[in-house]
Amino acid sequence: MVAAMACWLTFFRDPLNLVNNVYLVLSLLIVLLGVKKYGKSLKKAPFIWCIVPVFVSYVVTMFAHGVFLKQYLIIIAQYLFPCVLYLIINSRAKVNLFVKYTSAFMIVATLYCFVEESISANPIMHWCENNTDSFTWLTDRKEFRFGVKRAQSFFADVAPFGVSCIYFFIILLILSIDNEKIMKVKWRKLLILFLPLCVFLTGTRSIILCFLLAVMTLLTPSTIRKYRTTFILTAIILCVFLSSYFISIYDSIFVDTEIGGSSSDMREGQWEIAFYYMMNDFWVGNGFTFTSSLLNNDEAGLFGAEGMWLPIIMDRGMIGVISVALAFIIGLSEIIKRKYYRLIWLWVSFLVLKTITTGVGIEPTYYAVILVVLFRYNEFKKLENLHKGRG
Repeated sequence: MVAAMACWLTFFRDPLNLVNNVYLVLSLLIVLLGVKKYGKSLKKAPFIWCIVPVFVSYVVTMFAHGVFLKQYLIIIAQYLFPCVLYLIINSRAKVNLFVKYTSAFMIVATLYCFVEESISANPIMHWCENNTDSFTWLTDRKEFRFGVKRAQSFFADVAPFGVSCIYFFIILLILSIDNEKIMKVKWRKLLILFLPLCVFLTGTRSIILCFLLAVMTLLTPSTIRKYRTTFILTAIILCVFLSSYFISIYDSIFVDTEIGGSSSDMREGQWEIAFYYMMNDFWVGNGFTFTSSLLNNDEAGLFGAEGMWLPIIMDRGMIGVISVALAFIIGLSEIIKRKYYRLIWLWVSFLVLKTITTGVGIEPTYYAVILVVLFRYNEFKKLENLHKGRG
């Protein structure tokens, strides 16, 4: 359940004030229970070694600028939760349970998204914005982009909603392509149509780019042959009915328009500021709260410090950059080791997304949460095929 609602639970304040949000405090609790239950088995879980370089960089920065116990708890919750989740999903039934939980949650989210678009307003987020005590942060998006209101459903912002739609769409389509029994439910098939539509309704270029990269996961030779007619018809429909929408997106990226969002000049300015402050202490950075203090003081030209790398550069320096890069490389090696080569596109899509946008509410290991579900699905599928072959 926690994995199914990961990007939504980050919306709520941690009542224990241990970490940043409800998702992390629940993840931390699950990790502690998982360590107690699974013990040495945890060493065999995928992504377990991702925490090592990040933990080392945190220790170095903490000793250089002050020790904060909260930071230790955050990285333990972020990096060990996918590992424990892998051990929890120890049967085909539990894979299906994840799909059922997420399906129910996302059908409600997408239906509310359509309500939001039809009335060009978001009553839930409007209420939340006026009652912020229970929430970590939120944005009631009222602006229009590419001709549509930027949809966020009941998520804190467009990015966590869009990312949830993207990766669950990939999971559902993989199951559908494999003719899984769980996909026989009609409303779940309908969700396959709703999710990509909601991605485009976010009106967010980074989310749309992430979606296009993630979809490459599905383009295997056998899939293309099996669904070539569907692909061709979909392409024609998109060209006929949404050509102006895609032209607007293209113009916003490559042509100087007034659509909004970040420009290349703005991003260059952000990087210049980040490198300037990084030189205060090249290796260990300026401390964990440095970027947030700049943003609170409205540092000219920083504009939210978009992307995960800018805060890392300023807060944790080159050691921090190397550690996070190593964590992602270790994550990639887990995919390659299992020979699930098409899932590399999921890894690429998430890395690109977190590089070009902050994606507040999307934890840096969310891609690992999705991948462990797909790892387990593939493992149990192979076992079933093996038993059938022997039978």
